[in-house]
Amino acid sequence: MKGNFAIKWPLRLLATALVVYVGICFYMKWAQKQFLFKPVFLEESAEISLRSNEKEVWLAAEDGARVHGVLSSVPKARGAVLFLHGNAGNVQTSSAVHERFNRHQLDVLVIDYRGFGKSRGDLYEDGLHFDAEAGYLYLTGIYGEDSLVVYGQSLGSGIATRLSSRYRPRLLMLETPYTSLLEVAQTEYPWLPVSWLLDFPMDSKTYLSQAQSPTWIFHGTADEIIPFSMGEEMAKANTLTHFVSFQGVDHNGCNKQAAYHEALSEALNW
Repeated sequence: MKGNFAIKWPLRLLATALVVYVGICFYMKWAQKQFLFKPVFLEESAEISLRSNEKEVWLAAEDGARVHGVLSSVPKARGAVLFLHGNAGNVQTSSAVHERFNRHQLDVLVIDYRGFGKSRGDLYEDGLHFDAEAGYLYLTGIYGEDSLVVYGQSLGSGIATRLSSRYRPRLLMLETPYTSLLEVAQTEYPWLPVSWLLDFPMDSKTYLSQAQSPTWIFHGTADEIIPFSMGEEMAKANTLTHFVSFQGVDHNGCNKQAAYHEALSEALNW
């Protein structure tokens, strides 16, 4: 009896551990959108704070999703920026972006992805790209592709690179980009089969290698969310890339640096 118990105990322990592990995997698969996205939802009828040069726009994505955005305009604009924000907030929390580019005589369109703000639609990877494409085509119809800048911040960097691999904007700008969300997740959860679990691989490095637009990358060395090494790797993916690093700066600190604004001015001074 003692011998049988000695054999069965580790087997039971192993079986319990396996059940727990599989349960964690299924939970992470089911809950991944809650980990990846932190949207701030708004009713479509909600009033948002707008400056005198701003207006709301509504766009239709390829799959029928409704995309909401805010367009700010300046007199005699020399082009426009499509700004693709990170995984949190909405167009209201990106108000400072308009001023950042308006001072360079550029109009700015900030869109919300489906599920963010007033935008509506099923959230999946291709859907995010459809949302960005709707914004890009809208701006192309007004300004022409040669006058467009695509700017992707954090999550938005992966959306911006795919967009720029399919079209050819005047300029591509990436703030704290990742090589892929799959690699970010593998870094965070090396003990999970992430390649099976993740529905949003977002292969930015491959898309950037196919882009034909001059590209500027901004990344802080102390980024606690997306490793600085990924920014360096992205810079090597395309020979048209300028890489600007910020010593000791964290994930949200790049655009607060004087050197960032100097580089931004240089990049936009085409």
